[in-house]
Amino acid sequence: MSIFYSKPYPVFGAVAAGDPPTSWEYLASYISNATWTAPDTAWYKLFVWGGSANGVAGGTSSSSASGTFSGGNGGRGGNTGGFSAHQVWLKKNDTIPISFSSGIATVGVSGSDLYIRCTAGGNTSSNPGSATGGNIANLSGAVGGNGGVGAQRYYSSGRPWLRRARTSGSQGGNSGANGGSVYGPSTASPQLEVDYATGGSGGGGARAVGQSYASNYINSMSSYKGGNGGKELSYRPDINGTAGSSVPAIVASSSIKVTGAGSGGGGGTWVSDTVLGTGGSGGNGQGACVIIERGA
Repeated sequence: MSIFYSKPYPVFGAVAAGDPPTSWEYLASYISNATWTAPDTAWYKLFVWGGSANGVAGGTSSSSASGTFSGGNGGRGGNTGGFSAHQVWLKKNDTIPISFSSGIATVGVSGSDLYIRCTAGGNTSSNPGSATGGNIANLSGAVGGNGGVGAQRYYSSGRPWLRRARTSGSQGGNSGANGGSVYGPSTASPQLEVDYATGGSGGGGARAVGQSYASNYINSMSSYKGGNGGKELSYRPDINGTAGSSVPAIVASSSIKVTGAGSGGGGGTWVSDTVLGTGGSGGNGQGACVIIERGA
């Protein structure tokens, strides 16, 4: 039978756990269901991340009967999953079930001394992942960056003018991916005649949380970004928004790295009622994972 000890200094018969170690070594990692068996009687540390969301696709440009012509909005970046860190003393051959479902990672058995649950992040402003059960840390995930707004061209008094300028998507939370690039005028004005309405850029995906506890397993996201908004008419056919960055899939190995969420796609540029730039796709986020260390 598995026995989970998460209290300080548990005792197995005549064998006391003693103080936790100050150094740790990588032991194993998991991205799919498994039952892990402790190879020794020792202190172990568990790091658990819920899955991170994909970025949202950018919008297609549009027009209305009222004379309003709009570039597509950029999609928002994805949110990251919750994170738990847990320290536990186990006897040799104690077993711990690890399971994954829809981006939710669970470790241990519900109702026991060890039960960690980290949920997946979504892709709205209000649903980062959550975390419970860790005795060192339980952190909510970070929130992805907002997508930028597409420009708006308005036709009145016999002339088209720029009523709203395009904006850039924002950076994802926790030093996540940057927003994408935008094109066209940066300031709206009734005196500024335009023949197009460029798209807003995608927001950056959020970066995985937990670097204060597991920094050696978390990647930088400085090389990732939201999709670019569609360009001006003179750059056709680049009127479509580009895709947001995807992060690499997690590989369970001694070199495992957790990155974060996908970035949002850029919005398309409006050129005419029959030439509508489309939005770029949202980038892929990472799945959930569990990393186990042993006291060195």
